[in-house]
Amino acid sequence: MCIRDRYQRRVRELMTERCPKRQRLVTQQCSTLGIPTLQFGTYRLKGPACTVACVAAFQAGYRGVDTASIYNNEKEVGAAIRQSNMDRGDVFVQSKLWRSHQGSAKVVRSSLKRSLSQLGLEYLDLWLLHWPGPGRYLNKPPVRKAKAWWRSTARERIEGNDGARVPAEWTAHTRLETWSLMADQVAAGTVRHIGVANFSAPQLRELLEFCDRAVSYTHLRAHETPEHLVCRLLLEKKKNMHNIPHTT
Repeated sequence: MCIRDRYQRRVRELMTERCPKRQRLVTQQCSTLGIPTLQFGTYRLKGPACTVACVAAFQAGYRGVDTASIYNNEKEVGAAIRQSNMDRGDVFVQSKLWRSHQGSAKVVRSSLKRSLSQLGLEYLDLWLLHWPGPGRYLNKPPVRKAKAWWRSTARERIEGNDGARVPAEWTAHTRLETWSLMADQVAAGTVRHIGVANFSAPQLRELLEFCDRAVSYTHLRAHETPEHLVCRLLLEKKKNMHNIPHTT
């Protein structure tokens, strides 16, 4: 049995025989913004296997797919959409802006243009700010010392890592500036909705106080922690805001 047949059989088993209720979930929408209740995640899927898995998911009834520029599989996801012969309006596509592409209008636009080109689409249904901060491992340590227990305050250059490094001038305000730049793409028509992923409660609160354009979605892990509960409480106080729980 070829890899395509194995993926298709496995997805059908999960969607119908073992989880009959899930078949209904994939075609339902959880908000007035049109996002499917259940989406197909592509984290860690690479190459032809990613395309095969996505095609099988679409055949099983999924009408939403999640990808990201850092996943390096947008091209394969786009190929699966074309192979499935679905109308653009019938599939909800969300991708994410990586943290090394924050701050500059030119870089933000370039990242979105590349994502659209890789996917073969004219617009994204949802574009998420993937991470709120620079991350520890993009530089050693990152832009500046963030924790007292880090041994070194010197920032080391990692050879061959230029495409993944955050801007050297990164500050906490950078993510707010980036949000404004992402909102400009909504006005331009290349993105329908924008949101954030992996934000803490203080970071989400700061963004809500800052932004002119409402946060349509947040992307948080499905398991409940005190941090996630606070984020959910913040969202419940706002209208037209929705949380997208995810599992890995």
